[in-house]
Amino acid sequence: MSGEASAPVFARRLPAAVVRIWLDGRPLDPQRTDRLAGRLPGVHRMGPGTWVLPPAGGQPAVFDRAIRLGQGLLAALQGEVGQGRARALVLPGAVVASTAGLEMLPDALLAELDRHSPELPPDALHLTGHAAHGLEARWATARSESLPLASGRQVPTVVLGPPAPGLPPWRNPDLLARSLRWVHRPEPSRTLGEALSSPVARLTGPIGVGKTRLAWEVLSSARRKAIWRRTAGTPGEVSATPIEVLLRSEKERPVWFVYDSLESAEPGVWKEIEEIARQSEAGKGVHLLLVARSAAEWPEPLAQTPEVRLGSFEDEAWERFCFQVFHGLALPLGVAERLAERAAGNPFALEEALLYLVRDRQLRQVFGSFFFSGSEARAEFQPSSRFRLHAEAEAARLGDPAPVRFLALADTVVPIAELRAAAFAAGAPQPPEGWDRRWLDAGLLVEREGPWGEGLAHAIPAVELALGAGLPEEVASATRRTLGELLAARSSTVEEIWGSWPLLDGTEEGARQLIAAAQAPASSAVPREALFSALRSELAATGERGGSSELELDLLWSLLPIARRVGRLHELETAIRRGVRLARTHPERLMAIAAVASELDQKSGRFREAEQTLRQALAAGREADDRRKEILLIELGRVLVRQGRLAEARDLFEKTAQIAERENRPVVAVTCSFHLGNIALAEHRLEDARELQRATLEERQKLGLGGLAAPLSALGAVALADGNYSDALESFREAEKVQTAEAAGVDASYILLGLGRALAGLGDFAAAAPIFKQALSLREGLDDIVGEAIARVEVASSHLDLGQIDDALAEARKALFSLSLVAEVEARADAERVLGRILLRQRRPEEADARFQEAERILRATESDRELLVVLSLRLDAAIAGGREAAVERAMAALERERVLRPRVPTTPALEYRLWRGSEWLGGRDGAQKGSVDYLRAAYDELLRQTGFLAPELRQRFLSQVPDNSAILDAATRAGLSMPTI
Repeated sequence: MSGEASAPVFARRLPAAVVRIWLDGRPLDPQRTDRLAGRLPGVHRMGPGTWVLPPAGGQPAVFDRAIRLGQGLLAALQGEVGQGRARALVLPGAVVASTAGLEMLPDALLAELDRHSPELPPDALHLTGHAAHGLEARWATARSESLPLASGRQVPTVVLGPPAPGLPPWRNPDLLARSLRWVHRPEPSRTLGEALSSPVARLTGPIGVGKTRLAWEVLSSARRKAIWRRTAGTPGEVSATPIEVLLRSEKERPVWFVYDSLESAEPGVWKEIEEIARQSEAGKGVHLLLVARSAAEWPEPLAQTPEVRLGSFEDEAWERFCFQVFHGLALPLGVAERLAERAAGNPFALEEALLYLVRDRQLRQVFGSFFFSGSEARAEFQPSSRFRLHAEAEAARLGDPAPVRFLALADTVVPIAELRAAAFAAGAPQPPEGWDRRWLDAGLLVEREGPWGEGLAHAIPAVELALGAGLPEEVASATRRTLGELLAARSSTVEEIWGSWPLLDGTEEGARQLIAAAQAPASSAVPREALFSALRSELAATGERGGSSELELDLLWSLLPIARRVGRLHELETAIRRGVRLARTHPERLMAIAAVASELDQKSGRFREAEQTLRQALAAGREADDRRKEILLIELGRVLVRQGRLAEARDLFEKTAQIAERENRPVVAVTCSFHLGNIALAEHRLEDARELQRATLEERQKLGLGGLAAPLSALGAVALADGNYSDALESFREAEKVQTAEAAGVDASYILLGLGRALAGLGDFAAAAPIFKQALSLREGLDDIVGEAIARVEVASSHLDLGQIDDALAEARKALFSLSLVAEVEARADAERVLGRILLRQRRPEEADARFQEAERILRATESDRELLVVLSLRLDAAIAGGREAAVERAMAALERERVLRPRVPTTPALEYRLWRGSEWLGGRDGAQKGSVDYLRAAYDELLRQTGFLAPELRQRFLSQVPDNSAILDAATRAGLSMPTI
């Protein structure tokens, strides 16, 4: 009835061989040719002069069968119409097989041949290059004409010659123009060697595990006479039958008859084997080795003979095989590992995967050798068309039940009941009871425990891929969803939900499943990295298909905590900005997402954008919970601090702290206290900063809060600013210990940078260097441009302290390049300052001064008072090194003027020493030295004050290893300044 939904049609997409015949001057007689073609099983006419041969049960050699068909048709037509009239071509194709029959899939070459008959030499059978590579038998071929396509591409062809005997019997005796050496497999070789002493022995194993090669090598190494027979009567074998060979002479004995590929043997072959078996049992020096795939049907009494079962390569043998196969191909490590992992010990699968890369033009032949020329990200394991033919023929031999193909889509263990239900929903024929037994016996399926209990899984990944590829896209898509819905319906645990999601990937149901999985505890069996990737994929898919905004927001909300846990928030920047817009009507979510957006902006140095996002979120979330707003207010205060707007930030934190104290929210109040301490440090109010951080530490301890490493680190920073390197070292070490114990809280790299600065300040440059490098390694790859650059500048300075000029220059340039991509920040001035110091060390004072001048410009813009005075003192150094009196006078005057304007900035021994050097240099020019000793005395007194903080064992290094300190001591001694007892 019209209006009723049509029943689903199950279909398979199969590779096939195609035979095309052309006859000059007259059309082909379909009745005549059909009678000829009908003599071969599995041949289907698809149109005038066109026949297709898909793989049949145990019969993968479709191109060999196509040759027999083509040769037979050519011979018959020559007898009917004479020489020079008939042309024949064998080429690869594909068909869709369903209950409605076979249908050819579109193909560019077939379409071209429909429009124009090819100019091929008549009366000879031609094959395209790909068809020739698909031959299982050994044939001689010669290059022939190329077939032009409308696209301009030329399809090479070969003309078939006579059989070419003499090559070894395994499938790929030569791979990529190389002969593969035998990789010894000790245990299977020993077992087979013992079995060969029996009159009849069997060697079985799944597809592609190397049965033929093992038999050949074991027989050859024992110097045993062997006669190889293939059940299909492969061209190139001896023309005589085995019985005739037996009767010919007894001098050939003992002799081993090896029958290969017996899984597809016809009755006549079994009769032949039975006759030889009788000779074997009579003890006349005749032996039989019967080779077949697992689950072959053996006639009695052969089923009772000794059997050697061969499995996949394992461990060292597989490593040696892969090394040999990959040698010289220049494969990226990631590609080689993927290919080896997916081939999973199956040599035939790995060999054919490489041949697939050749056809895909990712392996190219240059001067006879093959080299990888593809993309590491794009190069995946894919079975070749030849491997697909073998997999399809094996599936047909075992009954080709639809559930096996559906299992290939799942990539997980699936209960048999769900596989049957999916087959029914897809309109596929229902398999008989016990269908899975043959596949298990064949070694192609395994029984395993999965998320839903006991179920089935594919044993050979290459076969799984090949059979999955045999489903048309529309069938595969619908079946994946059906199977996913069936599994989701019986899922209650996190592992079950996670297991069903891949089948629903890209659908609303899949997104909801994933959100459910994300709500599981962090200790669940679902890998966090995998869950992050899955949620991000679903988020992108939901946006692309125009899914609901609510679902998109739910996905982002589930994704953010996982992204933070795995350190990949920066990869979601675009989604987070969209999330801020989507959450306008969800104040609670808006606040949280805006905080994350602001955090990313700060890491990229976009402080104004961060401020704008936070202010907009605060304005839109007036009705939100006060606690949420306080989080944003604290974040806003941090952004103001990073912009140098200290007064605004101080006012904000003070008001927020007052409200929090009034509302009895001590955690917020203590957080504000911490930030107020940092502001006091930035404003050079060291005593205020110290008291605030101590109060913060005590309050957090009283409240039983974690995060003690933060105020401890802040106390270390205050001690550094005060020149108390001993206390700084103690505070940072205590912070490091607490941070390790808490495994959370303050950024570990911040503590390490402080620890390194304290050690460098003490003159222990060798101990500081690895700590700075460790801090940099923690910040690399996190997309925190500013944070990474700050650490890199410290590494560069450390290299300079150790006299490693080239390394210092490389790191400083990297830091400066990164910082050039973001808004101007103080860290960029630090990078310019280190570059200037390096140039001074290289005796390039004018270039150094240009760097210091740029640093000065940035520091004035960011109102960084202390650092500005440091850079001005370095400009004075550069002027002295350049020997320019006017420049020295300008630098002296600028430094003196700026110091007076910034009375809160504590002096340093280095700053006073440089002023002394400048006045001394100028005084030496006009013969006067008046006033210069005051600078030296100030430098000397401050140095002695800092030394007084240190234990006696630290003072020697501090005074002798820090270059400025050593120079001050030397100058003070020469000037006759007295040294007090310290």
